[in-house]
Formats: sequence, structure tokens, C-alpha cells
Amino acid sequence: IVSIVFVIVHLHQAWSGIILVHIFFVSVLFGTIAYFTQSLIPGIIAHFIMDFCNFSFWWSTLGIQFDRRPIAETGLDTHLFIWAFVLMGSIGLFALVMFRVRMTNREILS
Repeated sequence: IVSIVFVIVHLHQAWSGIILVHIFFVSVLFGTIAYFTQSLIPGIIAHFIMDFCNFSFWWSTLGIQFDRRPIAETGLDTHLFIWAFVLMGSIGLFALVMFRVRMTNREILS
């Protein structure tokens, strides 16, 4: 329910229509962070880092000179592989941090 509200809150953004599914899953990740850490602070930090990276990209010359074409036109290119690597690395890092937080919480409770 919170993830749906998160999506609704972001609907006023001009760019939100094309990435609603992404916004939803990022919200689920933020919720997972809050659940495992029992705190909103790590999710707030993650949201800040995500916004900082996104805004620094779009406010730089990279965002202004966006010339990427869809994969249907380009085929498998370097850009796809870089972002796939970043995505997989991020998921792996997320899983590692959540595992360590869970193990730390178990040690504290026992």
C-alpha cells in the first residue's frame, strides 16, 4: 500500500508516466530496507543518493545531450551492458547489506 502511495505522490512529475513500474519497485526496495533495519533513516539515505545521482545526471551535459536509441534499433550495445552491470551490482550489494543487517539483528536479539 505504501508503494502505491509512493507512486501516486510521484505522478505529478513529467517523467513519471514512463517509469511507474520502476518507481513502484524502488519503493518496495525502500520498504524492504526499512523493514530489515527497523528504521526509516537508511531508506531516506538511499532515496537521497538515488535523487542525487539522477539529478546530477540530468543537470549535467549528459542529460542535455541524451541521444540514446531504443535497444530495438541499436541491438546489444555497450550502454546496455554497462547499465545491466550496474543494476546487477546494485541488486547484489542490496542483498549483501540486507543479509548483514539481518545477521546483526539476530545477534542483538540473542
